[in-house]
Amino acid sequence: MALKETILGLSPFAFYTLDDADDTAADLSGNGHHGTYVNLPPDGRAYREIKAGLPLAPTFRPVEDTHITTPISDNITTGTVIFIARPQALGNTGLVVGQKQFLAGSYTAFPVGVEVFETDSSQRYTLTLSAGDDYQLEVSISVDAEKDVTSLVIAHWSPTESYIEASGLTRVTGPGCTISASSEVWTIGRPSSEYGSGVGKRRFSGQIGYVSLLNRKLTEVEVDNIKSAFLSSGAPQSSKVSGIVQINGTPAQRTVRAFGYNPTVHQIEGEAVNLSKSLGHATSDPDTGEYTIDLLAGYDKRIFVVAFDDYGSDFSADMAVAVGDRVHPTTPNGYVWECTGAGMLPSSEPTWIVDEDTAQLYGTASMITRPFYRPMVHGPVAPEVTSTVTYWTPAEIATVLWLDASDQSTISIANGYVQAWSDKSGRGITFNATQPGRGAVVIENKLNSLPVLYGNGIDTSMIAADPIVSGSSDRHIFMVARCDSTGPGTSTLVTMGTDSGNTGDVFQMTGEVGIRIRGGNRIFNQTVNVGEYDLLQFSSTDGQSTGLQARLNGVQLTEASIVNAGLNTNGGSSLFFKTQPASTGDTEYSSGFIAEIVALPETATLDDRLKLEGYLAHKWGLDGKLPSDHPYKASAPVIGAI
Repeated sequence: MALKETILGLSPFAFYTLDDADDTAADLSGNGHHGTYVNLPPDGRAYREIKAGLPLAPTFRPVEDTHITTPISDNITTGTVIFIARPQALGNTGLVVGQKQFLAGSYTAFPVGVEVFETDSSQRYTLTLSAGDDYQLEVSISVDAEKDVTSLVIAHWSPTESYIEASGLTRVTGPGCTISASSEVWTIGRPSSEYGSGVGKRRFSGQIGYVSLLNRKLTEVEVDNIKSAFLSSGAPQSSKVSGIVQINGTPAQRTVRAFGYNPTVHQIEGEAVNLSKSLGHATSDPDTGEYTIDLLAGYDKRIFVVAFDDYGSDFSADMAVAVGDRVHPTTPNGYVWECTGAGMLPSSEPTWIVDEDTAQLYGTASMITRPFYRPMVHGPVAPEVTSTVTYWTPAEIATVLWLDASDQSTISIANGYVQAWSDKSGRGITFNATQPGRGAVVIENKLNSLPVLYGNGIDTSMIAADPIVSGSSDRHIFMVARCDSTGPGTSTLVTMGTDSGNTGDVFQMTGEVGIRIRGGNRIFNQTVNVGEYDLLQFSSTDGQSTGLQARLNGVQLTEASIVNAGLNTNGGSSLFFKTQPASTGDTEYSSGFIAEIVALPETATLDDRLKLEGYLAHKWGLDGKLPSDHPYKASAPVIGAI
């Protein structure tokens, strides 16, 4: 079920998706608590972005003091807030959602509110409560503007308990708090009144969506359903598993859970633990035994399913039981006792009578014996993929070069060697072998069952007549490659163009994770793993060595050394080799493999970069190398996902 429908099914007190096309903040709960944007820029939609989990969500900018006020001023002593947020700036405390009050002097506290603030390199969501003396519960996530992380946050408070949790993190719990009343209204993005002085005080920076306020506590099943809906909101497909539960040939009602057949790594209390991933659950029909489980995020790998019998509750003295409740003895004996007539159990544990035909009186409750069946496991089985959508590719953005070794229609072969490798960007660039027999070699089924091009490091050399990007213009190049030699003199993978007759003046991407231009360079600290495929990317923003950036498998690298020089790539481009200036007579060849290259005529936007990383990583089987909080770690980007 979609996240929107899941939240509406909770009967919220107020619910704001914030995806309204007309820049309103409509309350979808049916309770009429419509919000009002304050200080929304004239073209508010210009500040909206379509990204996974936050369709058209507005960007709150402290400098413009954009926020939303609601008409809600209720003193909600027991409640829950749910929202999705994507913080985009660090350093200032910002209110995501809450209600403010004034205390003595200039001190401001929240009867209840969720804030986000930065400590060192981590971002923390904080549930702040106030009852004369305020206190906080904090849950930390690793967030920075580069990683563009979207989090689902759920926070609950009451006079007896409180908790806060964020996507993928262990819940943090705390004591209850009887919060004091406030005349202020609930707001989104900043307090309802100014706090302190200066721009940005208590104002959130980033995107917020799907804000829901409830005047009750959620059940754990409801929490699980919300999490599943959030994780599935950008799924590239949907899938399910169906079956029938029978006991001794008779249909039976059981809770059935699906798990990934192959264990995955989970971080639990700071340790990496291999566990089977829980993918969903359902209850089988009592008359037919049939069940269907919608699997998390369109899971399509092998699974196993487990049917669980109801073991009931531990016996406790004077416990009230209703019809259908089950109780088991303190000493297991293979049976449970099911209530057939409501009442209260005795003050001490009785002698349990095993009689499956006749109910017995225990205290004032009638109970009948039922055999307890151990969990039944079935698998491995293949899920049924029920729907698909279109995957995102570089065809959705403007490129100046797109070489794809998996597209055999772009490759011409003669006598076993690639004679020409054609560009898919639409520019018509073609890389040709410098001589017959010196082109790359296609190696079938090499990487994720796809073909790649191999350069032998001896004489493999392919050239294009034109530069990939001309002059000193901005550029961003992505490539999936494997370097079998990483020295600075033997590892040239791609050159983007030479400088007017001087073949030494190049924008040269090397396996040492470095860029060399003319007499300058910028080398980065981390090197590629020799013999392993990696996702490399390089970009330039100012036409100088100082503006060069590099990433390895989605992680930005730090500089090891730099010699400044200007870019001027106006001659031809090359693959697998770089010819040095004629005065030296030297030629560098690279030993390694190239799977795909995508080049942009500018530095990629954050959204495009993340999508390109996700596209390339999943296509070539490198998703395991992406950071754990990458938005496309679990699945490749798709067109139209929310």
